[in-house]
Amino acid sequence: SAQRALLKKAPRNLCRSCHNIGSSKLVSKHWKVNLKGVDCTLCHDPHWTQNLNLIKNVVHPPFADGECDACHANLAKNPNLFVEKGKELCLQCHSEMESIYNDKNIHPPVAKGKCIACHTPHASNYEKLLVTNERDMCLNCHTEKRKQFLDSKYAHPEEAGGGKCTICHTPHSSDRKYLFKADILSVCEGCHKTQGRFTHPVGVGIIDPRDKVSQVTCISCHEVHGSNYEYFLRGERKRDLCVMCHQGAE
Repeated sequence: SAQRALLKKAPRNLCRSCHNIGSSKLVSKHWKVNLKGVDCTLCHDPHWTQNLNLIKNVVHPPFADGECDACHANLAKNPNLFVEKGKELCLQCHSEMESIYNDKNIHPPVAKGKCIACHTPHASNYEKLLVTNERDMCLNCHTEKRKQFLDSKYAHPEEAGGGKCTICHTPHSSDRKYLFKADILSVCEGCHKTQGRFTHPVGVGIIDPRDKVSQVTCISCHEVHGSNYEYFLRGERKRDLCVMCHQGAE
């Protein structure tokens, strides 16, 4: 098929093969919204769910309670007209998230107030109302990392942390570079308990001779997403990697 998942037609057209989206019954169940062009799978799972009407399993509370006016100014007239703009809409309820805007580094979609780049406002089959599974969601934007995973001979195991990027990175904001959850040594030691204790010196006071400023950490030598050198190294480990810093050994 030309469609994902070998579908016979595009999802919205497939649903319309059986369901008359213009019927008064169906329109009334959708708060009189014009359903033309709507992808039904945004809210419904086509196979099974724990909810009536095949609504996906994780449901945004206002949507579950039929409180559309919590977000929409006039749903029937214009579904894209909201009571607030951008992040201010979400912060009405999720005020605990305001503090993330004080951090040094903010994930670009968050900085632009585009919460729905990652979260669906209605229903999802993924925790925290993610639009799809976390790994695919991140790699859909970070396509260079997807390519790196695919092209590298050695890639960070997909099963690490269940394949979730948030095992290392925070999805919203951080005071650390690359949105790391903690300092890089702590992040790596979260899985690699013994590393950094008996191998190459790293950490406080160990300065990278290449720029004479940066602290030597795990990622000074390892390309953590993927590499063509074993152990995800940035160069051949018998010599090339070492002389990147130890130039006097040339």
